[in-house]
Amino acid sequence: MNLQQIPSYTNLIRHAFIADEGRLLASIDFSSQELRILAHITGDEVMHKIFTEGGDVHSTTAVTIWNMKYPDRKTDIDTFQRLRKVSEFFRDKDGNIDQSKFDEEHINKAFEEGIILTKDKDIILEETELGLEYEKMRKSAKKVNFSIVYGTTPIGLADNLEISEEEAQMYINAYMQTYPGVARWIGEIKKQVREKMYVETILGRKRRLYPEVTSGKQWLLESAYRKGQNSPIQGSAADMTKKATIDLQPVLKKYDCRILLWVHDEIIFDIPKDLGMEPLKEFAEIMCNAIPLKCGMKSDIEVAERWGQKLGEDDLRDLWEEEE
Repeated sequence: MNLQQIPSYTNLIRHAFIADEGRLLASIDFSSQELRILAHITGDEVMHKIFTEGGDVHSTTAVTIWNMKYPDRKTDIDTFQRLRKVSEFFRDKDGNIDQSKFDEEHINKAFEEGIILTKDKDIILEETELGLEYEKMRKSAKKVNFSIVYGTTPIGLADNLEISEEEAQMYINAYMQTYPGVARWIGEIKKQVREKMYVETILGRKRRLYPEVTSGKQWLLESAYRKGQNSPIQGSAADMTKKATIDLQPVLKKYDCRILLWVHDEIIFDIPKDLGMEPLKEFAEIMCNAIPLKCGMKSDIEVAERWGQKLGEDDLRDLWEEEE
């Protein structure tokens, strides 16, 4: 079974993984691992600033794409993020606008929390609809961000987003405009592939591309370019996870914990039920510093009896106080 392919959008299969009696499962991930590595390797100042200041890289990309696609409806990052929150507040669980939420009580609550700036229902509905469009654009931008990491072509991106090849090219152009450091690095990588016929991860592990480059076939050379672009990113991510695994061994033994699964950018731990949060924070710090990045690394910690569940802070506090 390829555990990496277990879908994150449904917990049905993940819930089949259950901790033993007296134990819990803890999930700690590398937040935006590949994009942070991309920011580190390329030295892109915009992406570096987003990660160091706690911004949203997908929304940043989305705003540029939106403004290029709709020049007469331009927006900025603050408006983009605010209206996404407005739409979220007035949507149902399926992501559709919920007319029942446009009552006085719900509107007053949104106004008090600063989500909306007016109580005018017509304006709120207009902002909700636009925020829903922004949310859809952000989802597309997220695919663009990761597609660039994978060295996608306009044809590949068009298939992925179900748009025309011309529109896909426009999305790629918008991305390159947003992150000029990444665009420069891609050009440098292509030159390195042609001249050295290999690329390296952050730790110096090489991906050799000699057969493709010397084949005399353009399609194989293009394949080498894509591998040359992708390998330093995904290879460094793999190196980071492996290095973290090694660095974790002493503390795992100290706290009677063990690693159960490695799933892409996530490590699943088997932990004692009374462990508490501090050791898990120690695990997360070790993971985030396995390969130090200029833009830093962050992680999220989830704890439950089943993989895919997440106990809230109050539930965890009550559980650990009870165990004590």
